[in-house]
Amino acid sequence: MTFAPEGALITGKNGIGKTNLLEAIAYSAYGKSIRSAPDAEVMRFNQSAFHLAGFFQYRENPLQISVNFSGGKKNILLDKEPLKKLSELYRYLKIIYFSPGDIMVISGSPRLRRHFFDQAIAQYDYSYIEILRNYLHILQQRNAMLKTPFDSQIKKVWDEKFMEAGVMVVEARKRYLSIFTPLFKENYAKISTAKETTDVVYCAAEIDEYSDTVHEDFLAYVKQRGQKEIAYQRSLIGPHLDDILFLINGHQARDYGSQGQQRSLAICMRLTQAQLVQNHENENPILIFDDVLSDLDAIRTKQIISMMSTKNQVFIATPNLDLYKDYKLPVIHMDVPVEQDAVPAEVVEQDADLAVCVEYDAVPAEVVEQDADLAVCVEYDAVPAEPGVSL
Repeated sequence: MTFAPEGALITGKNGIGKTNLLEAIAYSAYGKSIRSAPDAEVMRFNQSAFHLAGFFQYRENPLQISVNFSGGKKNILLDKEPLKKLSELYRYLKIIYFSPGDIMVISGSPRLRRHFFDQAIAQYDYSYIEILRNYLHILQQRNAMLKTPFDSQIKKVWDEKFMEAGVMVVEARKRYLSIFTPLFKENYAKISTAKETTDVVYCAAEIDEYSDTVHEDFLAYVKQRGQKEIAYQRSLIGPHLDDILFLINGHQARDYGSQGQQRSLAICMRLTQAQLVQNHENENPILIFDDVLSDLDAIRTKQIISMMSTKNQVFIATPNLDLYKDYKLPVIHMDVPVEQDAVPAEVVEQDADLAVCVEYDAVPAEVVEQDADLAVCVEYDAVPAEPGVSL
């Protein structure tokens, strides 16, 4: 499929495959399902492999990402060169995915909030990936030590490594929150038309809060409560247990926010994430909305649509086009049947000089030309690749 520089409104009845299409686009940025589903669950039923090729315009240069999954193994190529680490994709593609499941970041467990912010920071600052990876490695080693008889001197060495690595994660998160929170509050004021106030608060595990010297906080806990960690045989302080709470009108949104408020907060956090990437990288991330506005009232929906930048390529999946009647995007009707061997590709809808085409042949789609920094077109070939072929 080849998309317009502005993106597309993707419509069709429920179950037609709108989310599949959005997931295929996002897969290129993360190298895995945005739903955290195993690759074996991404394939069509009764198939043993899949191939995905994305053609992007990145900082005025063409960029191709190819994924081949076969026999339980995955190969990813970046401009036809093998990718050494999945996280390398964070250097290039910036895609912000607005999912119905985002509401769980607000209302769910601390693990979901940590995951959101860790991913957002990694998109904003690629070096954070190595900081987090190093901490998790040391955490694993320290926990393994606490489960076995250990020498006190060896414990001191691991304690110091653990504290140094943990401090780096905490400080990186707090730096990000220092720029995320003011913008988030400003955005939410627009969404709620200034009728509600919000805040984002970092909450440390096992202690009231981190001071300006996080290392000293770690050291004091290990000295005073170290026996508790030995009894539990695991590390009981650190960023792997911390929480980042969203507040609304001074109360925890996970406990006291209505579903509409929680949904608004979830959308606001993604908009803020996108704006920070855009400001930091001088790059317009691709925005993907998977039917996330249907539960909101008309005023909030209108406010959110008005906040979307015209510089971004935007994809919106919805069964209800009326919600977006004032947002001018080409429309792809997935209910429209197209012959599998249709050549050339059938034009689904054309607006002025802009055509949105759906291609069902195996010819790679052409790179979309546009003024924005990041555009995308995706070819999703459901025909199984031959086993053993590295693409």
